[in-house]
Amino acid sequence: IHSVYRNTFAGIEFMLNFSPFSLDNPNWNGIGVTYLAEARGGYFSEPAGMIYYRRKFRYFSIMPGIVVDDRLEDVWPMITIKL
Repeated sequence: IHSVYRNTFAGIEFMLNFSPFSLDNPNWNGIGVTYLAEARGGYFSEPAGMIYYRRKFRYFSIMPGIVVDDRLEDVWPMITIKL
């Protein structure tokens, strides 16, 4: 049996359209910083946070970044794809 644990991150994100005059083809890019608000399952130890870059396409976003855990002792690369 597999268990799924929720690790909740709360944060802030800044997005900017690099082609504001082209409404048909917007070019949204941004950065975000999050903090681990709720840790479950022992995967993360508090304090932990995430720093990422977000590139928004028409139907999805790609977010490469890093997860920093336990006072900068553990650092992992990550990539998220959002629909």
